[in-house]
Amino acid sequence: MDLESTRRQWDLTFDHGYVVESIDEHTDVIHLSLRKQCSTQDFCLSRCWNRDPDGSYVIVYSSVEHPMCQRTRGMSRGVMFGGWIISPFSSASALNVGKPGSRTPEWSSACLVTKVVKLQHNLWLQGVCRSGRKSLPQR
Repeated sequence: MDLESTRRQWDLTFDHGYVVESIDEHTDVIHLSLRKQCSTQDFCLSRCWNRDPDGSYVIVYSSVEHPMCQRTRGMSRGVMFGGWIISPFSSASALNVGKPGSRTPEWSSACLVTKVVKLQHNLWLQGVCRSGRKSLPQR
């Protein structure tokens, strides 16, 4: 699971990143920076992932200290916890009703993507507030 530049096409918060150390086939340490509109922090994260029997991917990450994970010049080190759940899409409406007696769901290339993230000090939310016309409530 590398962090190539193509990620910028689908993740609007991502600026750049790289794998610092591979721990095993499902765990690594990564360094990433978000786009400046979102945060002025960089992150050193432990990232783990697994593919479930139903075809879903679960990816979780949490801030860690690592001697080879250097701070990006001009940025402070942020704290982040979060993850992704990427699940194949199937529904009752996708049942193969064309064949009598068949109740097998038809799978498509569509998927449901859920991302949950918590950043220290709500800096990402403040960045969104600065870039939009209306301000959002702040805590």
